[in-house]
Amino acid sequence: MQLDLKIAVPIALTGGLLTGWLAGIVATPHLVTDTMFERFMSNGAELNTLSRAPLRTAKTAKVVADNADTLTRSAIIDLSEGPLLLDVDLPTTAAYWSVSLFAHNTDTFYVANDQTITSSEPGRFRLAIRREDQSVPDDVSDAVATSPSRYSFLIIRATMPDRSHADAVTFLQEEVMQSRVEPLRIDE
Repeated sequence: MQLDLKIAVPIALTGGLLTGWLAGIVATPHLVTDTMFERFMSNGAELNTLSRAPLRTAKTAKVVADNADTLTRSAIIDLSEGPLLLDVDLPTTAAYWSVSLFAHNTDTFYVANDQTITSSEPGRFRLAIRREDQSVPDDVSDAVATSPSRYSFLIIRATMPDRSHADAVTFLQEEVMQSRVEPLRIDE
């Protein structure tokens, strides 16, 4: 059997291009996330620790479409040591409040906001964050988010009702700073 190069070469090139394209689609989100995590860590971020909630301006925004009326806290989540608990004292003065979790490949795997959450304790929301192979008792949280990856990214957003009212902004910042991420203690 003789190989016809007029057929074999285009097939090989097409197969190589297709393989490279598919590899790029799979690898790019992970590489982008790794780059973002490295930048945050080099700026002092620590795993499983929420950032501050600074006021954003056009000069300080790290995300192009960042809303200057939103106080944002974030954390790089590492579930290698077990599940975590996000414990939030819900802001009373926010025009809008939300929490979102993104997998290592940038897929959103959990979103809740002030209109959708249910809480067992008024004014407080507890979210267990775990991987598929980690168990969480039913009574330790109001909701459970299951991460498809060891690392994920957590964002908490609280929108200010009036950015020009300095006392109200300070009060909302203090409320947002009450949120915390901690290891989920499971009594055995």
